[in-house]
Amino acid sequence: MHQNSLSSGPVTALEMRHVLAGFPTGLVLVAAEVEGKVVGLSGNSFASVSLDPPLVSISFAHTSTSWPALRKAPRWG
Repeated sequence: MHQNSLSSGPVTALEMRHVLAGFPTGLVLVAAEVEGKVVGLSGNSFASVSLDPPLVSISFAHTSTSWPALRKAPRWG
């Protein structure tokens, strides 16, 4: 069994590679806590941009009602 651990530290290029290798395509959920409330939205346009620094691209509709709140969060998950 594989042990997962949550870390608030920076993501390494190797960790990013392992995570993205397990995501061929499909649906993602982006969520964060903003002002004490959990805000999230789904997306299907998700792609790796860079391993170092670890960056991904996610596209949301400009009409999203969740985006204005989510963009205020310093971190997403």
